[in-house]
Amino acid sequence: RGRIYRVVPDGFRRRPTPKLGAATTAELVKLLEHPNSWHRETAARLLFTRQDKSAIEPLRQLAAESKSPPWRMHALQALAGLAHDLGQAGLHIHVDVFALRLTDDDAGVRRQAVRLCESVVRRAPNSPLLAKLQAAVNDADRGVVYQSAVTLGEIPAASTGADPVAAALAQ
Repeated sequence: RGRIYRVVPDGFRRRPTPKLGAATTAELVKLLEHPNSWHRETAARLLFTRQDKSAIEPLRQLAAESKSPPWRMHALQALAGLAHDLGQAGLHIHVDVFALRLTDDDAGVRRQAVRLCESVVRRAPNSPLLAKLQAAVNDADRGVVYQSAVTLGEIPAASTGADPVAAALAQ
């Protein structure tokens, strides 16, 4: 009917569509480093849906050691989704990994870590993350500073000592 839907070379064969629903948890964690965003996002969604706690340690390792900032961010987000329902144990998972990512070389990863710290500090105001979160106010990247202000603004002032932080932000 006069429409060209797909132009392909002669002998072209489509790649088979991956069946990620049948992938193991370890395979899904590895897919968070896939160059194709569909694979990463689908793997992250499946990890969250399954809530398989065996993924926590591989995700911690990926968040700490991956060479690519977007892959570290995917691992952080997936870890936050898994650790949220673990209560006090989940808080410890967050403290270790997020504290490390608050000093990441990439500003996007630092910004993501600040955002994810909010739920931890809300549930555990005496967490060691609070001091690191307050220190993020002095970050070189304005996006991290802005996210720190927003995050600290969501935490009760009595637990954050927000007045000094607000004064630092006002400068």
